[in-house]
Amino acid sequence: MSLKYYLLSVFLILIGCTSPISQPTTPRAFYSTNLPNEAAVSDKADCCFSVEINRIIDGDTFEGKVDHSFKIFSTQTFRLWEYEAPERTGKEAKLGKIAKEYLEQLMPKGSKFKVRVYEQDSFGRWLVDVLPVESKSFEGHLHLTPLLVDKGYGLVRSNKKRPVFDLSKPYPLP
Repeated sequence: MSLKYYLLSVFLILIGCTSPISQPTTPRAFYSTNLPNEAAVSDKADCCFSVEINRIIDGDTFEGKVDHSFKIFSTQTFRLWEYEAPERTGKEAKLGKIAKEYLEQLMPKGSKFKVRVYEQDSFGRWLVDVLPVESKSFEGHLHLTPLLVDKGYGLVRSNKKRPVFDLSKPYPLP
């Protein structure tokens, strides 16, 4: 009788291990990441990390030290989600420098923010919303991107096609 229960237990364990319910539900974009899986489980960002700014790379990209808690840190590169600033090189270089300098004023080295992670782009940067830590908003905005758009330092990017900056118009955009 005990052999029967033993075989039944083994059978149930094997069935449970191959059940579709036990398969991971993490979105495909998060399968091989450097951030903890708990941070990437959401379909469209509901997880936040504390980040200390190391440097601003350009008007929409920055590098920071991520606090994973338990004294575990990593350095990651982040890009603002659905936002496009002028490039640092090429025809937009002059505007790109202005956009970078403004972002450096808002996010100086050593300052801390919360980031809400969406996904990783093809360059390995984490696409994020930046949320304030000490104040409750960025001049009335709940996260950084709307402030940058309202001030004219960049444009909303809601599809794969990059918006074009009109170099004949004043910058920041009115």
